[in-house]
Amino acid sequence: MKKRGYVKVPRSVFQSEEWAEKRRFSRFEAMISLYEQAAYTDGRLVHVRGADILLRRGQLVASVRTLAERWGWSPSAVDRFLKRVRDSKRDDFRIDVETLKGTVSSKVTICNYDC
Repeated sequence: MKKRGYVKVPRSVFQSEEWAEKRRFSRFEAMISLYEQAAYTDGRLVHVRGADILLRRGQLVASVRTLAERWGWSPSAVDRFLKRVRDSKRDDFRIDVETLKGTVSSKVTICNYDC
């Protein structure tokens, strides 16, 4: 894929009626949703089931069930999507997924977030 630059999107877009509208997300919208949920600075602290998780830039914590509800997908569809993106050879969007012990959540790291 030819690199052609980037488009900045204000985070307020993700608070809009259009984004919040209940619908089944496309795979592209799911990808954008992961970017939207990712920490944009190091040091973001999230509390998950009694555990404090310190996030770095480009990381987020979410459960498959939460993503399924947000995206209008089944949990198995979310799981397949995350595995497909994790195993992808793409340079522009790839993730690492780490299961957080003692929780039902995972820490997702967007590789090349800073690029």
